[in-house]
Amino acid sequence: MSDYLRKIILNKACTRPNGASIRIGQTYPDDCNTCTCRDDGSISCTERPCFCTSPSNQRIDVGNNYPDDCNTCTCRSDGTFDCTTKVCSCTFGGQQYRIGADFPNDCNTCTCNEGGNVVCTQKACWCDFEGQSYRIGASFANDCNTCNCNRGGNVVCTQKACFCTRPNGQQIRIQNTYVDDCNTCTCREDGTISCTQRACRCTKPDGSTVRIGGTYADDCNTCTCRTDGTIDCTKDICRCTFGGQEYRIGDSFPNDCNSCTCQRGGNVACTRKACGCTFGGQEYRIGDSFRDDCNDCICERGGNAACTRKACACTFRNATYRIGQDFTLDSCAFEGKSYRHQESFTQSCNTCTCDNGKVTCTEKICECTLNGASYKVGQKFSDSCNECTCLEDGSVSCTSNSCECDYHYKKYKSGETFRDGCKMCTCGDDQKVTCHTRDCESVCTYKNRELIPGERFYDGCKYCECWRNGEITCDTKTCPTQCTYRGAKHAVGTSFKDACNTCSCNTNGQVACTKRACAPQVCFYKNRQVAYGAVFKDNCRTCVCGGGQGVTCSPKTCPLCIYKSKVFEVGSTFTDGCKQCSCGATKSVTCNVASCSGKVF
Repeated sequence: MSDYLRKIILNKACTRPNGASIRIGQTYPDDCNTCTCRDDGSISCTERPCFCTSPSNQRIDVGNNYPDDCNTCTCRSDGTFDCTTKVCSCTFGGQQYRIGADFPNDCNTCTCNEGGNVVCTQKACWCDFEGQSYRIGASFANDCNTCNCNRGGNVVCTQKACFCTRPNGQQIRIQNTYVDDCNTCTCREDGTISCTQRACRCTKPDGSTVRIGGTYADDCNTCTCRTDGTIDCTKDICRCTFGGQEYRIGDSFPNDCNSCTCQRGGNVACTRKACGCTFGGQEYRIGDSFRDDCNDCICERGGNAACTRKACACTFRNATYRIGQDFTLDSCAFEGKSYRHQESFTQSCNTCTCDNGKVTCTEKICECTLNGASYKVGQKFSDSCNECTCLEDGSVSCTSNSCECDYHYKKYKSGETFRDGCKMCTCGDDQKVTCHTRDCESVCTYKNRELIPGERFYDGCKYCECWRNGEITCDTKTCPTQCTYRGAKHAVGTSFKDACNTCSCNTNGQVACTKRACAPQVCFYKNRQVAYGAVFKDNCRTCVCGGGQGVTCSPKTCPLCIYKSKVFEVGSTFTDGCKQCSCGATKSVTCNVASCSGKVF
């Protein structure tokens, strides 16, 4: 044992770090710990942490706290801090703001709320217009208009027109001018273009144009474009027309054996040599031989016909006989029989007389023909249920009874009896069918008709059926309202005339007509005769003969061609000098110049 320890033990004391002595077993506080002087003279202390050190090196005793931004930190007994975890700031636009702080964002006000969220007002601060941004209230120019950026971010501009658009698509500014041919055009404030209205050109007949004051040749004439846009031409005659051909002034051309010249004024002068002979209404060339009855003829120079003078016939009692012909005096031969002079005989209903070897007969119509059978004039006969009479003009007049009943789309003759299911039916003289249902177990009644169950029928174009409960059902088909006959339309239920026959438009849209034989009928149209019922074309229109109205044509207006100031219908042909021309469907004229080969124009 060292002297020091021995001395301490003898004195029973410990020395504290500050130099003070304490006795064995005595304690003293050291900060928050308790120290004890042990028997061996050493000091033993508890080792509890007594404080915490903040990030700023501040001492915080255990149990005490300090503020860290908006949070509170408490020093724990283990020497560490326990802090609350509230969000203390917001980040917005790269800047930080404390909770509760208000700050501006352009024209809006923003607030940093608890939780670190930023809430801003939503006022529009700018307007976007054609790729540019403008502040609220700002005014700016847009071409010739003034625009304002209004609250809400809307741009409102004045609506003045700044440009006009020319026909070629080019734009010019208001009040600017440009030249259009010989006219001056100005862009007006309303955006429209106003031009002077001077005529700049004339349009030639071929569609090409010539400027005002310009001239061009039209055949032998000179034409000038006047200031009012019209064309003024000299009136010289440039051609002669001869034999359907045109020739220029000064042209020479043959005409048969003669030579002709086209002279000024359009007159043709020809030599006058005889090129042929005219005999008996026929034309013959010089040198031609021909016969005149039994004589031989020849066309001589000078245009005279020279013929032999042989007698070719004999005349006896006003009758003429050929040389060498045998004939019987005072008799006539007619249809294999011989009759004496002045003898009369009948031929059908006509009276014939032999007079000087010739038979002459009256020309009365003796019979009518109907359905391949012949009847004498005045004869009465039956055609089915109709009574007919052969008239003096050869036509047949008949009553107009139809002679048939239509029943379930079948035809029955007048007086004919037939069965329809359990019913016995008869076709009456009035063309109506009556049926008796005494053998049927039950019936349906429809428009005064009795029908048995299961029976089907048509009402007009509708298909109907009788059921066992006595009810009738029909389909809902829409029936035709008109019929079309020979190009004309007729309402269902109406009757109309077709020549001497009567027709009716039935409910199924079909036309039924009587079949009387009518005298032949014709229509006269543009100096030609058209058969009754014929459908034909008049250029681009469709025409029909009949219907009691003569010829009727569709009202369509035909397209026209304009050629050399003349109007032609489409489909028509015409000549232009030696050219053959036609008006085509496209309203353009084409001409064939093949027939003009060798002509000088």
